[in-house]
Amino acid sequence: MNIQHSSRTDRWHTPSHITSMAQEVLRGIDLAPCSEAAANERVCATHYLTEEHDGLTVPWALYGKPVSVFVNPPGGKRDGKSNARLWWSKLMREREAGHIEHAIWLSFSLEHLQTTQGDTPSILDFPICVPRKRIRFLRPD
Repeated sequence: MNIQHSSRTDRWHTPSHITSMAQEVLRGIDLAPCSEAAANERVCATHYLTEEHDGLTVPWALYGKPVSVFVNPPGGKRDGKSNARLWWSKLMREREAGHIEHAIWLSFSLEHLQTTQGDTPSILDFPICVPRKRIRFLRPD
């Protein structure tokens, strides 16, 4: 099933045309910190962290080196807090710690622009690309 957005699940896979562009820009993806095996078939990250690994709590540096990261955060909330905000804050902490060489953050709505503004740098503090059309994310099944 291929639909634009639904709150029935917070897990949506990135279409291949987007992941291909991310791989090209990053010259390979070292880490997808909020992913799963099926999603990584498109992302092709060298390493990925699943819900069980909890990418929000573990360091993102691999073997002591900064990484290229592709972040497509889950939707919804965690403990009453926006997942977009939590994952953006984590990305900014990892950047500040020197664990990030390059990153691509994929947002599905303008709400992400709003929820990521606050204590940490906002998405608007970085170069952004707004797709001409809404991205049609894919259900994992």
